[in-house]
Amino acid sequence: MHWGLYSLQEWWDTSWPFLRLSPAEKQKYQENYKTWNPSGFDADQWMKFFKEQGMKMFAFASNHHEGFSMHDTS
Repeated sequence: MHWGLYSLQEWWDTSWPFLRLSPAEKQKYQENYKTWNPSGFDADQWMKFFKEQGMKMFAFASNHHEGFSMHDTS
């Protein structure tokens, strides 16, 4: 599963369009983390849904090629 800053851009092909941005556009994109707040996200609800649909495996991309991490980094 891929989910990240590109969700704000409504990019349906995940974050690959990032590679086509100019340096200034990339910098502006990178600033999106400051306002991105997926407060309605409920991991337990997603896992329940996946299980009910018969999924046997789940993988979450925690770090994307555009540099955004879905976890605290230093």
